[in-house]
Amino acid sequence: MKNFFLRMSILLFLATAAWGQTLGSTLESVGTEAGSIVSRYQNGSSWGERTAVEDLKRLVTVSHQLSAAFSGQDARQVETLQRELMTAARRVGTSSVLLPESEQPKIQELVDSVEEVDERLTELRLRFGSKANLVPGSLADVSLESSGEGTYTNIQDLLIDVRAARELVQSLRVSRTSPFGYGYGFGTGPNGPNAIDPLQLRRTVQASWEFQRTLQGQVADVSESYQAWRKFEREYNRLGYVGSGRVVTRLERVMGRLGHFYDRYEGEFEK
Repeated sequence: MKNFFLRMSILLFLATAAWGQTLGSTLESVGTEAGSIVSRYQNGSSWGERTAVEDLKRLVTVSHQLSAAFSGQDARQVETLQRELMTAARRVGTSSVLLPESEQPKIQELVDSVEEVDERLTELRLRFGSKANLVPGSLADVSLESSGEGTYTNIQDLLIDVRAARELVQSLRVSRTSPFGYGYGFGTGPNGPNAIDPLQLRRTVQASWEFQRTLQGQVADVSESYQAWRKFEREYNRLGYVGSGRVVTRLERVMGRLGHFYDRYEGEFEK
């Protein structure tokens, strides 16, 4: 059991230290390297060099803007600047041929780095929906490398998915009419057709709150939340078919990550 606790401590609290590059440091590097190239050709005599320099300047500007936005609470601004960063990188990739061939490898590295930032931000947005900025601390400190399926850097990171699961379960809808007289029926709503028992949905929501409160408490080890997770998972599975649509897709994705995380240590949690 001691070895298990040690592995969990490494997984939950020391994983960040193992990751070198972060979103913030990568953007800083992109801005610095692009600025260095600009300084070498900002007095370019040809139209081609001036065009390439202007595109690089734009990349520097947007890199700094996005880095600054990481410290804010506006997820929409981050998403907008993310798109602008990719646009700027594509323009740089196109106009780079107007600069000497010796600069091509460096510029390709810049474009590759931007694509990695874009991919990581997209992953976070898909995971957290509109609440990407709830990542503990600043987005700038998030590793450029994905933590992997069902892996969390700390309990606060785990809580993001727990809260998301609870909110998504609460957003499920049941039919207001019952053709069978059992108090529920087939209804259509934002999540598609369903036959959810209102009483069972209530039990699931209550279990999700218990799960969240357990992790929000002063738990000494994440294993203390295992039984709360199992209860929530059990009540959720009893809902049966919950419909389809964007909300349900997000809910299934979150439940899958949580299940993968807890099931990995099922035997040791239950000892």
